[in-house]
Amino acid sequence: MSTNAGIRSTNCQVHCMRTFSTLGVLTLLLLVNACNSSSTVASSSVTGLDPVVRASDYVLFDEGAASLSELLTYRMPGVGGSVVEARAVVLIPLGPAPEGGFPVVAWGHGTTGVADRCAPSTTTDLAGYDSYLDLYLQNGYAVVAPDYEGLGVGGSHPYLHLASEGRSLIYAVNAAAKQYANLSSRYVAVGHSQGGHAALGAGEYAREVDDVTLVGVIAIAPASNLRAQSEKISAVINDESTSSALRAEAATIKLLYSALVLSGVSAANPDFDSSVAYGSNGSTLRDSLNTQCVGGISNQLLSTVTEELFTFNSVDNIIKFDVIDMPEVDRYVRLNEPGFRATSVPVMLLQGLLDETVLPESTSALKKQLMQVNANSPTLIEYPTADHGSIVAMSAVAVLDFLDAKF
Repeated sequence: MSTNAGIRSTNCQVHCMRTFSTLGVLTLLLLVNACNSSSTVASSSVTGLDPVVRASDYVLFDEGAASLSELLTYRMPGVGGSVVEARAVVLIPLGPAPEGGFPVVAWGHGTTGVADRCAPSTTTDLAGYDSYLDLYLQNGYAVVAPDYEGLGVGGSHPYLHLASEGRSLIYAVNAAAKQYANLSSRYVAVGHSQGGHAALGAGEYAREVDDVTLVGVIAIAPASNLRAQSEKISAVINDESTSSALRAEAATIKLLYSALVLSGVSAANPDFDSSVAYGSNGSTLRDSLNTQCVGGISNQLLSTVTEELFTFNSVDNIIKFDVIDMPEVDRYVRLNEPGFRATSVPVMLLQGLLDETVLPESTSALKKQLMQVNANSPTLIEYPTADHGSIVAMSAVAVLDFLDAKF
């Protein structure tokens, strides 16, 4: 269902492609994103509690087609076993709601960082996704866009933790449906990059909450099969026939996202001591995670990496190990690969064939894995000219068509 089903606006194409090409560089992070250990937190921990904590104003730089934009604080099961608070931006379209309320898109954003200031709700453009999300509003869909557990609320963000990310979406929609009478209880989980991983997590954990109903999952260039992607970027770093500039860029990306993963493992397992992975010149990188987002960290890190490669032909002084081979991180990866728990709703995967961040072969392998556990065969649409950033805008029509079919 779409109140403006004929609209397929391209107004955000240029903006989205510009924004997401930047995010594409930043999210090359996902090459090393060692996913996160699976959670055993039971949904019963929030049963009987009001999921809504409070709602407050949220100011978008460009309100676009939103009649309401608010910041909703809600409760969800945390990775530590207790109930935690998290935040989501809720956007409701202009005009009267259809019968049953505006259908909901639960939006999972790409990687921004693990510091509180990196939460999309702390920005006025939702970390650069505002124009893209306005497409949903133009077509009659409400948007619930969580920051993810631990972002913006003073806690630790369990980076790429499949259950945590999925629950961030599920419980945000549950709270929003209770807070706003003009929202439907039916939703589709949609996400890009890390958010694609989150959308798949929502598909695997949606049955924890009975009051809202997931009807589909759309994963745009989702993080998956991460070991293979880590090995590819390691090969670039170790290839001395490759230009020093490309080796330095690859090493910067890998070190940054190794650090993010180490932070995520620590958030999920406080007994894990991530400091053992850092070398004598790694304290600046480790400390910057608490204060900066991925763009600032990578810019700061590049000069250090370039000097280390020039002097030692190695970056071991920054991070000593191939993080993905550490036992704790290896377990984190294996337990949190998407596609190993059944999803009862249709799944659509969207992938650019020029993507060097999330490899096309990784998404193809993900489709095969989903086919083994799901009753519904997933759909994979590949775009020959799309990379990790431009896939978001290029796939917009397919996304809207999927939503129209489900609602």
